[in-house]
Amino acid sequence: MEPRVLAIDIRARKFGFVMLEGAATLLDCGIHSHPSRISEVLVRKVAQLSKLFGLSLILARHSAVVHRRKRIEIAKTIDALKRHAHERSITLHITTTDSVRKYFVKIGRVNKHEVGQLVANRFPALAWRSPKKRKPWQREPRVQTLLDAAALAVMHFAQQTGSQESASV
Repeated sequence: MEPRVLAIDIRARKFGFVMLEGAATLLDCGIHSHPSRISEVLVRKVAQLSKLFGLSLILARHSAVVHRRKRIEIAKTIDALKRHAHERSITLHITTTDSVRKYFVKIGRVNKHEVGQLVANRFPALAWRSPKKRKPWQREPRVQTLLDAAALAVMHFAQQTGSQESASV
């Protein structure tokens, strides 16, 4: 049986997730936001997905934020996720935005739009959600958290197999 992996992109007030069976089968995905209790919403969603699908691994990505309040909120969310994973004996890998960015630059994907195209090619169910290339002054689309979570999963599976070609499909 293929491992079931949950990849989560954590932001201060929202998170995007993809639930995968193996490297290619997308089981579920989504974006959740809450103005004040994102850690509770995240833990509830992880528990729901764990009960429904069973989890082998949780991958979490967070960014280094400048604002103190957002940094505290992300730290609370990660702590809640760590407790939940520990209580249920689920392996948890936490990485930063920089390490994901460095991986994709190494394989020739230098911006989020190019990474989003790779993700859309890998998971056709997400292709319709892939936003158009944005101008530097435009806000990042809400769906970007979902694509960033999927990119984290793509990076993880490519590193597991040891091949960079598998990520550059």
